[in-house]
Parts: sequence; structure tokens; C-alpha cells
Amino acid sequence: MPSGVNQSPVRAYLGMLRRRLGVVVAVVVVFTGLTLAYTLRQAPVYEASSRVLLQGTLAEQLVAGVEANTAFLIANRGETEIQVMQSPAIVDAVSRELGHRPDVSVARVGESTIVLITARSGDRLGAAQDATTFAHVYVEVRKQQQLDQLLKATEQFQAKVTELNDQLATVEAPLRAIDDQIAATRNAGDLARLQAQQQALEDQLSSDINSITDRRAVYVGQVDRLQLATSTTVTGGAQVVADATAPSSPIAPDPVRSTAVALGLSLIIGIGLAFVFEQLDDRIRSTAQLEQLTGLTALGLIPSVPSWRKGKEHEVVAVDSDNSAAAEAYRSLRTSVQFIGIDQVAHVIQITSPLPSEGKTTTTANLGVALARAGKRVILVDSDLRRSRLNELFELPGEYGLMTVLLREMTLQEALLPVPGEPRLALLASGQVPPNPAELLSVGGYADLIANVRAEADYVIMDTPPVLPVADARIISAFVDVTLLVVAANASAQHDIARSLELLAQVEARVVGTVLNDIPRRGRYSHSYDYWYSYGPAPKVRGRTKGHAEPKVSRPRVDVADLDRKVTTSD
Repeated sequence: MPSGVNQSPVRAYLGMLRRRLGVVVAVVVVFTGLTLAYTLRQAPVYEASSRVLLQGTLAEQLVAGVEANTAFLIANRGETEIQVMQSPAIVDAVSRELGHRPDVSVARVGESTIVLITARSGDRLGAAQDATTFAHVYVEVRKQQQLDQLLKATEQFQAKVTELNDQLATVEAPLRAIDDQIAATRNAGDLARLQAQQQALEDQLSSDINSITDRRAVYVGQVDRLQLATSTTVTGGAQVVADATAPSSPIAPDPVRSTAVALGLSLIIGIGLAFVFEQLDDRIRSTAQLEQLTGLTALGLIPSVPSWRKGKEHEVVAVDSDNSAAAEAYRSLRTSVQFIGIDQVAHVIQITSPLPSEGKTTTTANLGVALARAGKRVILVDSDLRRSRLNELFELPGEYGLMTVLLREMTLQEALLPVPGEPRLALLASGQVPPNPAELLSVGGYADLIANVRAEADYVIMDTPPVLPVADARIISAFVDVTLLVVAANASAQHDIARSLELLAQVEARVVGTVLNDIPRRGRYSHSYDYWYSYGPAPKVRGRTKGHAEPKVSRPRVDVADLDRKVTTSD
């Protein structure tokens, strides 16, 4: 991706989800499956409800009035009665009536004075019976409680009346004494005197007598009302307005609802795990990711050829299949390398990788063929003295080569192996593996050899060991013009790539770009590379191959007798 152009976050997230689709699917399948299995194994639960209307008691109506009592119920009594229904006294009474403790919940219906009593049970008839019994037992218990309260209140008011009667008798005692004296007196003078004393005493005690009399009248009235309420009480301030009916179907388990909830939760968990795994995964996934990490241009994007891993096809696709996507990718890499040579000297090219098995040798061979077919004289140098493979790719001998020339057992011209079918391409194999490759590369003879090879070709492409395991690539970088770092898609770790560039920077290696190799053309990681194509006439095949595999193209055998000829030095 060009510098300064950022990948769309939406595309990045969708790409992440596509790569981690297996994680999301696994979580969804396992979580939802376990939830469904657990739900199906649960016993059915039935739910039934009865309704109770809260009312003002007759005693409350007599004392406070109907309007005041209704306002009180709406404001306070609804929530209070719900707490009373859930109290141990009510629950214990219901349990004794049913013979078991019911599973009951109580809730007020909106802002009304109707309370909904809901019972749950494993039996549909049992749920209805529990809810109905609870409602009726509550009404009876509250009725008895109201009667007990009325009787107690009546006793208290009656005691007040008695107390006031005693006070009134005490206050009126002097008057009664004078009355007795007046009744017994026959003398007119004494009678007038006693009557005057009576009037004076009445005037003195009238206020006290009136006060006591008024208070007693109030209490007497309350006693009368409470006695009337006691004799006429039918309910305890509540009435069952609807018995519970047996439900036709259980409310639980609900496989559809449980599965839907499990599906939603598992999707959230799966996507979360996908993000976690994506953050923990350090591998290179895309060109943009590689360029952002390295700060270098991806000069080549090489698609995967599955047959390489199976050992069924030659790895030099530029030779075998001119119209394949891989061959076209190597030709694109060739063009990028040639453009590098416009701004700087790029005749001797080092190709390396952070770790083994990332495709550096295959890239070296195919880039060499692509350059040779563009009319350039190319020499491939196998400088991987620890694990050489270039000669095997072209089915050439590897007994002599770079080591033979360094040991002065053979001249460069004698050690060069022409590649059959490619008149402009030659190979300098590694030869025998030395005991100390790094020390051997540091001697002056190696630099002279590279200078001599440079004079023999337009391009010298050197396959060198990976950067991290050994120091060979860093040593060789001093003798080349530019270095290409080969990275395997979905395999190379970002920290390995970064560390490789750090090591190469320490020796001032001129790393000009990267090659993203082994890009999948199908599957969950292929979405960023779907533009691979093969331009040209399609090869004729007799039938469809299983899995739509590419047709196998026959490759001519290399004539070993031609291996002794020298590489052509002119176009």
C-alpha cells in the first residue's frame, strides 16, 4: 500500500473476522449447543397468577372516611401489603395449608391497588393451586389480623371511657354531696344557703365537667364505631378478584429464546476472542502490514503453489508455466528489480530471509530465470554454504562451485554451470559444505570472487542463509549492491522481520525492498490477494481436476550431457 494511504478500519475488521471465522464459529457452535442441550434437559416450569384487590377496611372508613382511605391505599398501602404478603407469617400459613412451601412472587399491577400473585411449579395444576391458595390464605389471615386489631382498639378506647367516667365522678362528687344535703334540709334559711353554694360550685366545676364529658363522648363514639366494624367485618382489607387458572404450556424451558440469547452472547464472545487472537498473532498477513512494519516497498507478491509442498512440481515456475499466476508474479518482481537499477547500482543482489523455509531460494531461482528471459545475462550464486539447494532446483550437480573456486581448485569459468534451456542463465553452486562458513566468507578471496562474478553478468543474484540463525547474510551484505528480504505470508513473525532489519542495519546493508512469498490464493487469508491472474490462453485439459486444481504442465528433462558447456556471454 502506498505511503500515506491507510487501510479502511471496516475492511481491517472484516478481514480479521474472516481470518478468525473458525474461532467465532467454534464458540457459537459449542456455546449454543451446550445451552440448547442444557435447556432441553430441564424440567418444565409452569406459571399461574391470581389477583387480589386491596381495599380499605370498614374500621378505616368509619374513622378516616372513604376518600381519605382510598388516597392512603394508593399512596402507601400497596407497597406495604406486598411486604406483608411476603412476610413469614403469611408464607408459613400458606405452607401449612398446601403442605409445601410454594415458589411465589408478588407484584403490584402498575399504580393500581391490584396485586398479582404468581406461582411457579413443575405441575400445571399445582401452579394454579399454589397461586389461588396463597391469595385466599392471605385474605383470611389479614381478616383475622384486622379483627384482632379492632378488638384491641375497642378495649383501649373502652378503657379510656372508663377512665373519663371515673374522672367525671370525682369532679361531680361535691355536687352530689350538696344535692344530698338539699334533699335532707327542711329549714328555709338553710335550704337557700345550700342552693347558693350549689350554684357557685356548678359555676366553678362546669368547665371541667364539660371537658371530660366532651372527651368521653369522642371515645364512646369510637367504641361504637369499632364495635360496629367488628360485627360487620367481611374482609381484612383485601379481596380475591381472580383465582389462578391452570396454564396450557410451560414458561420454561424455552429452547428458542435460550438458543437466541446463547447465539447472541456467543457471537459477542467469539468476536471478542477473535480480536484477542488477532492481537496475539504476530504473523504477517498483508502487504500493507508488511510495508508499515518495515517501511520498505513490497517489490514482489508471490502466490502460493501448493504442489511445491507436496513435491509434485518443479519449484522454478518461471520455466515450467509461462502463463501461471506465480510466473507472472516473478516477472513483476523482475520489473521492480530493474526499476531499482535506475536510481542506484543493483547488479549484485542478495536475497535472504529472517528464518529458513520462507522461500528465499525459490525466489532466487525464479527471479534469475525471469531476468534471463528478459535478455539479461544472469548468474545465480548459492552462498548458502550450510544448506544449499539451488542446484537441486535446476537438477544440476553440486559437488563443485563456490567453495571449489575459493580453494583455487577450479576457475570461475570452469565452476559455472549453464542452466539447460536458459542460454543466458548460469549457476555457481555452493560446492562442498565447509566447517566454518562465516569465517570463510570474511576472507579476501570471497570479495574477489564476487567481483569476478559481477564482471561476467548483468545481474548476480546471491542466495544467502537466513539472517537470524547465523551471521553469513550480514557478512555477505558488504559485497553486494542491494538486499531483498523474503517474507512468508501467514508464517513470518513481525518481531523476526523487525529483528532481521535491525541486524542488517547494523552492518549498513542496503535493503531496498521485501518480497511477500507464499500468499494463499484461496481460503480465509486470501482476501487481500484475490487479484492474482494468468493472462494468456488457458491450457487445454481433458477433464476437470478434483478441487479445480491447476492442470499439470509437462516439463522437459534436462540433458546432463549439456551441463559441461559454459554460459553464453553475449545476447
